[in-house]
Amino acid sequence: MIAGCVFLATLVFVASAVMESRSYSTRVLFTVRGGQSGLLAGIAAQYGLSIVGSDASQSIEFYEDLLKSTELLREVAKMDYSVHSGSKATQSKLPPMLGIHAGTRDAEFDIAVDVLRGHITTNASRRTGVVTYFVSAPSPELTQQIAQNMVTQVDVFNSATRKSQATAERNFIEARLAESRQALSAAEDQLRTFRDNNREYASSPTLSLENDQFQRQVAMRQQLYTALSQAYEQAQIAEVRDIPTISIVEPPELPTSSDATYGLRNTLLGAIAGLLIGIVLAFVRERLEETKTSGSRVFADFSDLNRATLGDLARPWQPVGRLFRPHSGP
Repeated sequence: MIAGCVFLATLVFVASAVMESRSYSTRVLFTVRGGQSGLLAGIAAQYGLSIVGSDASQSIEFYEDLLKSTELLREVAKMDYSVHSGSKATQSKLPPMLGIHAGTRDAEFDIAVDVLRGHITTNASRRTGVVTYFVSAPSPELTQQIAQNMVTQVDVFNSATRKSQATAERNFIEARLAESRQALSAAEDQLRTFRDNNREYASSPTLSLENDQFQRQVAMRQQLYTALSQAYEQAQIAEVRDIPTISIVEPPELPTSSDATYGLRNTLLGAIAGLLIGIVLAFVRERLEETKTSGSRVFADFSDLNRATLGDLARPWQPVGRLFRPHSGP
């Protein structure tokens, strides 16, 4: 009985796996190029200062969440896809490719995002800084295109974020540069006025000390103005820079065979389910045989009740007739 149950359950699970559509998987490995450490942080470092805090958008875990984010997957679903079947080529957005048809286009994209999120597996290594993700889809070409479009959208997001940050830094540095220019001019005017009014300052210790203070202030203002000018030029370059921010370690390859993992998993689940069911049925059958062999009153009552129930099921009018018979006995 146990062997029969294992065989039947395994057969059912394998048949269900065969009836379902096949899936193909591919993987992508990429690293994120380190962005600028921060123009403002570089200026602060020149004066022995440090800016506390780290950019969470540069962490490895951030890109794991980004790959499954709704906005990124929606952009992936809106892109065009082309799949060949023999000599015929089909081109459309992602929802029709996945067999999704809803009342509106937005609803189709929402469903496609949920389906796509369930077919993505991510993994990241802090030690190497490599982000890995797996994508599965009903056809090899569709799988490869989805994986490629995902890494493309990550690069688009990265570029837009860095350009936005560079623009914000440029605006801030531009304002600070104007303030620094005014402060430098004021410090130079103070030094010029002092020397015009005190041409013999070198002969007076007090005036020499005051002259040194004005000179140090001018030197400090000049150094700050120079650093801000350099940072401003770098911010302008970063704002218009168009360099990919993603380095692909392993591009998505075209799958050559369907996933065997799903079929093996179904076979194993079927065998386990059949084993459990077979053990339960064998135990119940064994107990019934033991009770029957012992000839106990309980088993006799159970047999009588079983025959009466089967008889009522075969002739359902008999229980109804017994309801109207007069009750006899105590």
